[in-house]
Amino acid sequence: MTRRAAILCMTLLAASLPACEETRTTPEESAAILEALTETVPPEGYRSEVVVLEYVLFATGELSSKERDLLAIALGDLADKLAIRQEAAMASIIAGEIRILAMGLGPDGRWTRAAGRLHWMRIRNHIFGDAPWFRYKADRPAASA
Repeated sequence: MTRRAAILCMTLLAASLPACEETRTTPEESAAILEALTETVPPEGYRSEVVVLEYVLFATGELSSKERDLLAIALGDLADKLAIRQEAAMASIIAGEIRILAMGLGPDGRWTRAAGRLHWMRIRNHIFGDAPWFRYKADRPAASA
């Protein structure tokens, strides 16, 4: 970063500080915001969708067109269910992420099974509480729906 750019950044930061002072939250408000952002959804209500997704995502080889169709449908159903139930403050945002995953893995998508698996595990760990039937690797047996 050049000296000129550094001075510009510091000037902008200094100019924005008064605005930050005006919007400061109390510790109680901060705790409530953090709780809402880290709230999870009980996974049991979504077990059938999750089991189907993980069965396909943790299989081996390239995704077939049939698997891509199945993933698009299952992910779409899961996103709809999360958005409708609104069991957590972040549910509608996560539903949007699941729809993006569905596009990447669906019939017109270009994502690989491995990429889809990584994105799915990130989403799953963010929205759902832990469940003993979640899969973390391909060699773990699939749970029953």
